[in-house]
Amino acid sequence: QLQTTARALSIVVDRQLGQAEAVMQALATAPSLLNGDFETFDKQARAANPIPGSWVVVRDTTGAQRVNTRLQPGADLPHDRGVREQISSLVAGGPRVSNLIVTSNTGKPVFGIDIPVSRDGAVAYDLAIVIQPSIFDPIFAEQRLPGNWIGIIVDRGGMLVRRSYKGDETTGREVLPV
Repeated sequence: QLQTTARALSIVVDRQLGQAEAVMQALATAPSLLNGDFETFDKQARAANPIPGSWVVVRDTTGAQRVNTRLQPGADLPHDRGVREQISSLVAGGPRVSNLIVTSNTGKPVFGIDIPVSRDGAVAYDLAIVIQPSIFDPIFAEQRLPGNWIGIIVDRGGMLVRRSYKGDETTGREVLPV
């Protein structure tokens, strides 16, 4: 039963992230983005975002945010330091799901799906959807885990992304080997 439940959880999580990645892949080819019309792209990204409580960010290769749908249109956008290396790594790896990170502006743990946006044969932007770990709460509820079970989602770095029990209290803790 444990193995079957783990597989089911894995499939549902993969489907949820796959849906978000597919939308981001489509947005990465939007003419408004490729032409640098960030105002129009912001509207398109807000309308297309498939995950409630998440937001879309576009950064150029200097780390300057060009779009951030968490903020009101026209708001001053932050500059992300150290993004040049991240964008360079996108060239080699294509789309990538990040480990859990703490955002500098909200102080809350999130993760993202980053998509490289190419223009004239070179990566011009990092297009990301930033997702709150609470997105997994309905997935745990749908699985109807037995009362004495606790489901967890862990990132590649061993950080607890979400737990079916006391998720808000435990997100961001390191998972220790048993």
